[in-house]
Amino acid sequence: MRPIRAREGSCTGKTTMNAMPTDPDRERRRRWREYHAEHDRLANEWRERGYQYPPPVYPPLPHDLIGLTCGARTRAGTPCKLTSIYRNGRCKLHGGLSTGPTSAKGKARSAANGWAQKRANPMRTTGKLSSADHVS
Repeated sequence: MRPIRAREGSCTGKTTMNAMPTDPDRERRRRWREYHAEHDRLANEWRERGYQYPPPVYPPLPHDLIGLTCGARTRAGTPCKLTSIYRNGRCKLHGGLSTGPTSAKGKARSAANGWAQKRANPMRTTGKLSSADHVS
């Protein structure tokens, strides 16, 4: 980030590092997460009751949260404009999906991946199928 000159009229005249500009949708994104937290709380209570009738009455999504954009900074420096966002308020590209396996079994499976001998693919070496490889 480039240093920004202090405002005119400032007595110092020194250059300062400008912090990231504040996100105008930050408050909306916080309310988006709160809405989904309340929704999940009601769903969990219903599950604990054994999904008994009547189902819970979920709060309606506030109108100002409809069409909320991701807002994450892209490589170009502009905010992401995707409106298909997850419960965390970010889109599939910026939401931080899987960070890898967490269980011991999953970690072992991940560590073993690549060690097994793969089935030979005749197209990989020559780029052509031989007559013996052709299936009728």
